[in-house]
Amino acid sequence: SAEEAEIVVELRDGSDLKFQNRYSLKNGKAFAECLATDLRLWDISDPHLYDIKVALIKNREAIDEKAIRFGFRKAEFTKDGFFLNRQFLKLRGLNRHQSYPYVGYAMPKSAQIKDADILKYDLGVNIVRTSHYPVSRHFLDRCDEIGLLVFEEIPGWQHLGEDQFRANVLNDVRSMIERDRHHPSIILWGVRINESDDCESLYKATNALAKSLDDTRPTGGVRCIKNSQFLEDVYTYNDFTHAGGKMVLEKPRRVKKNVPYLVTEHNGHMFPTKRFDDEPHRVEQALRHYRVMEAAAKDPSISGTIGWCMNDYNTHNEFGSGDKICYHGVLDMFRLFKPAGHVYSSQGDGKPVLEVLTSLNSGEYPGSLLKEAVIATNCDLVKVYKDGRFIGDHRPDPKSVLSHPLLIITDFIGNLLEEEEKMSHRDAEFVKRLLRKIKNEDVFPLNLKVGMLYIMRKYHYALQAATGLYFKYTKSGNEWRFVGYKDGQPVKTVIKGKQTDSAYQIFADAEILRVGATFDTTRIVVRKVDQNQNLLDYAFEGAMVQTAGGIGLIGPNLVSLVGGELAFWVKTNQKGPIGTIKVTVGNQELTKQVKIEVE
Repeated sequence: SAEEAEIVVELRDGSDLKFQNRYSLKNGKAFAECLATDLRLWDISDPHLYDIKVALIKNREAIDEKAIRFGFRKAEFTKDGFFLNRQFLKLRGLNRHQSYPYVGYAMPKSAQIKDADILKYDLGVNIVRTSHYPVSRHFLDRCDEIGLLVFEEIPGWQHLGEDQFRANVLNDVRSMIERDRHHPSIILWGVRINESDDCESLYKATNALAKSLDDTRPTGGVRCIKNSQFLEDVYTYNDFTHAGGKMVLEKPRRVKKNVPYLVTEHNGHMFPTKRFDDEPHRVEQALRHYRVMEAAAKDPSISGTIGWCMNDYNTHNEFGSGDKICYHGVLDMFRLFKPAGHVYSSQGDGKPVLEVLTSLNSGEYPGSLLKEAVIATNCDLVKVYKDGRFIGDHRPDPKSVLSHPLLIITDFIGNLLEEEEKMSHRDAEFVKRLLRKIKNEDVFPLNLKVGMLYIMRKYHYALQAATGLYFKYTKSGNEWRFVGYKDGQPVKTVIKGKQTDSAYQIFADAEILRVGATFDTTRIVVRKVDQNQNLLDYAFEGAMVQTAGGIGLIGPNLVSLVGGELAFWVKTNQKGPIGTIKVTVGNQELTKQVKIEVE
């Protein structure tokens, strides 16, 4: 009988037993209170986790048990921003659709873990929104392990139905919170259907239910409505203000006064971008995401911004492009980077990032005029060389509100006029300004014309020699070298130049696949690069994929490079301990092997 049973509660920090006690059951229930000291807080930089196990004991034998991992931390949204463990933290993140090509959401544990790792380590964000539904427990477990904050919300988009629909919404709130409330990574429950109209009776009920199930976390309700009825703890708002102009984000007080405030979507459908769009389009997407980050950083009342979105995804024909794909991601649907992805990466302080988003090929730009080079980097200093000649040092703007602002280079001449033409610094700066005017404009003010005559007389230039300055110093150059430094040491070099050679490369995310409760999978990436390891953006060769042994292919076997890259997933098939992938592209065969282990 229940009276003869008891429960045993254990709290462990790794192998260290922090607490253990036994509790008798009364009427099938027991109340257990744990007292533990010297606890480490869970944080994004130190995501410390504990294990708790509850065992049901009868006749000295465990007949059932439940174990979970969890952490201790305090998350607060205030009118002055977000605080984790009482420390101010500006949230910078992306929305994620748990969607993959050809299989939808049906991907196993390793793929879910990889997405979390991409967000944390490759994109450098500190929060992800599960848009718009609860996600795989494997993804949430990984967020706990690596210190990636989560805003999780109930399923739905815009539509509100009648009584049965609303009963389902309440069931969704209950299911989400009861399943996931032990995850320290989750800092906010979304208890309103994304972008739905106000519905006082329903959303009072969802908030009350959420608080009854978990009174330790705030609630949010994502809307795109100003001055919406506010029933939650955080006003979570999709802000699509930025359309390329000066307006970037709404002022929070104009949306809802005096409330904790979080931007939960921006950009996205306002500027769909394909990896095979022209360079100015791809770079503009990156700049738009950057402008939003910068605007949010300037306003402490904005807790943060969560961009739309991590990756492209399949959709219906009323919202996607003609191929029913939403090209809203900073990655494509195969998790391959667009320039906007590098803007996020550069905001992190982990591995060195030095991405020159501009190809420096003059034919990419209207009028063949290269006006600026855009660099996403977390380096302290970038040295620039053109055809082996030093052009200049470029450092982050010390006045920037961001730790790692973009470097925008407009001076492609540097000190060359002083060194090679023996001009004074003042005269060299005037000539550079003049050359930029000639390059970018058709009409020149009289003072510039007079100034050039002065330069010709002072330095004894004939007309032909003076004209030659333009061609000598404004041509795109055969080779550009960018060297990034951290703490005085070179950490990364990027070389851009005229293509003289190319090569195909093949990579696997994992070379050991482990079959457990389900099949396992890994992504294979094929790239075409030039002699300097730069991706060849306009390579679109067809390729044939073949698999053998213990793996099979997900998707078609006839594919093509898109913007210089292609990717696909393979999965285990229980037909052997070794799997082989062969990709035939151009006149080459690329081979990769993976090992399969059974757990």
